[in-house]
Amino acid sequence: MDELIQAFDIKHINHRKAAVDMQKLDFLNKMTLRHKAGRLGDDGNMTEVSSGHEGSRKEMVERLQEKLRGVKVLQGR
Repeated sequence: MDELIQAFDIKHINHRKAAVDMQKLDFLNKMTLRHKAGRLGDDGNMTEVSSGHEGSRKEMVERLQEKLRGVKVLQGR
């Protein structure tokens, strides 16, 4: 907390609204979800679905839900 207090500078506060690029935000959201579902490779390209998951949307959603259940920040911890 002491470091935050020392780093705070009122000069960095302004009254302008933050600008949000909704298209970029949507794109980043899609890429994050694909990565969490195991469908996005480290290079940013879509990966082929393994033979065990022949593109079944339901299976992909279930895998994503299972991974998200393990994320502590989403559990309020």
